Amino acid sequence: MNRFLTYYAFSRSEKLFEDPFFETARPIYETPEFQSLGQYIQHHDVNRITHILSVAYLSGKIAEHWGIDKETTVKAAMLHDLFYYDWHDGEWWHRPHGLRHPGFALVNAKLLCGREVDERVENAILRHMWPLTVIPPKYAEGYALTIADKICASLELYYTKTPQRREKLQQMIDRINESGEAEHG
Repeated sequence: MNRFLTYYAFSRSEKLFEDPFFETARPIYETPEFQSLGQYIQHHDVNRITHILSVAYLSGKIAEHWGIDKETTVKAAMLHDLFYYDWHDGEWWHRPHGLRHPGFALVNAKLLCGREVDERVENAILRHMWPLTVIPPKYAEGYALTIADKICASLELYYTKTPQRREKLQQMIDRINESGEAEHG
């Protein structure tokens, strides 16, 4: 199985919450502000919490592979889509959503985490929509987040397109949940 797909399936499994990765994600995950994101759909039938956890997990894996700051990368990923509206609802101000939501997420991240949002986290959040936004990330952590976000969004869109694909992904997740050990590499 493709490594990215394996990581993605793992990020959708119950095992994610037992993984050491989750210790970095937990402080943000457990806040009421973050939990409120579960009401919003991100891509097809994938809610925003599920999307963010997948992006954060994959970002952490990329950070490990590249030898960059995993904690900063995961923190930025946990905050990258921290906005409190449904961008699918057709409101006129949501139309440039891809360009505007990083700024909304950054404001909310600073309100939630204060000084923990350092320069690298801030830049990663603001630039995660590159190349849609014209300015690329300044730091490697931002590139890790940007790449993970595109991979996860692509997998979410692909695997929710048909019932057969949904079932295939669910079978992968079920195998991970049933196994005695994490099969995520």
